[in-house]
Amino acid sequence: DLIDRYGLPYYAVRFGLILPLIGFAKVFGPILGYMAFVYAMYLLAGIPLYLLFRKHFSVRAAVFGYTILISSAWFARAVLWTHPDATAVPYLMAALSLMLLEPRHRRLANFAIGVLLALAVHSNFFALAIGGLSGLAYLAYFKNNIWFRLRHDFPWVIAGFAFVFVAGGV
Repeated sequence: DLIDRYGLPYYAVRFGLILPLIGFAKVFGPILGYMAFVYAMYLLAGIPLYLLFRKHFSVRAAVFGYTILISSAWFARAVLWTHPDATAVPYLMAALSLMLLEPRHRRLANFAIGVLLALAVHSNFFALAIGGLSGLAYLAYFKNNIWFRLRHDFPWVIAGFAFVFVAGGV
């Protein structure tokens, strides 16, 4: 009904929400698909956040952080909202957490970060500014070896970002 209301051109670039939600609806049906999609968004934002807190603090801190996330009215409002802007929040949280997590498979992780950032931008264009602020966190966190990181990580992030843009264009 939103496509009927706003028209297809408005949603042509909003596939950060639309394509995954259509996929979930086709697999599980409209109601269970929506519920599974919301659950997936909670997991998408929560698991990297949990792993980040567990790595840098403790298991108790990780459980506490995840509990705050899933009980947050702000996050629930963002995820349960059926407007395409909604998914920008979990995509950005997952990208930032994954970036600071420093997983072993850095190329794959950086590609995934680029994909998540692009999906956030394709949910809400202004997520690009927030993603840029994440770049400041990246610069501050990796200030000791920033040139090495930029040479080795940034091309993979750009590749993931470009992959979503090309796939969306197709």
